[in-house]
Amino acid sequence: MRGGLFYGPGTLREERWLAEVGSESFRLPGDGNAWISPVHVEDLAEALIAVIERGSPREAYIACDDTPLRLRELYARVAARAGVALPAGGGEPMLRSFRVANAKLRSLGWYPLRPELRL
Repeated sequence: MRGGLFYGPGTLREERWLAEVGSESFRLPGDGNAWISPVHVEDLAEALIAVIERGSPREAYIACDDTPLRLRELYARVAARAGVALPAGGGEPMLRSFRVANAKLRSLGWYPLRPELRL
C-alpha cells in the first residue's frame, strides 16, 4: 500500500504550510502548477485495515484524497486561512509533481472520510 502526501495530527504538515505562507521569503515552488495527492493520516490508517482485511497481496493500493491539488490551490487555501496574500511563484521545487487515484482501494469498500483537504 502506498499513501499520498500525509497531513493531519502528528504530521506537522498544516503547521509547516502556515509557517511557509507567513514567511516573507517563501515563494511558491516553481510556477505552482505541480500536483500533490494528499491523504489524511486517519484515512491512511483505515485504508491499511481495508487492505489487510480484504486486499490482495499481489496488488498495489494507493490511499489518497479524492481530489488532487495543484500547489497553487493548496497555498491559496493556506494563505486564506492565515489571512495573508498568496505568495509569488519562483521558489525551489520541494517535491516531484504527483497525481494519483484511489480507485483500486475504493473497490475494497474503503473511501476517505476527508475526500478533499480542508484547512
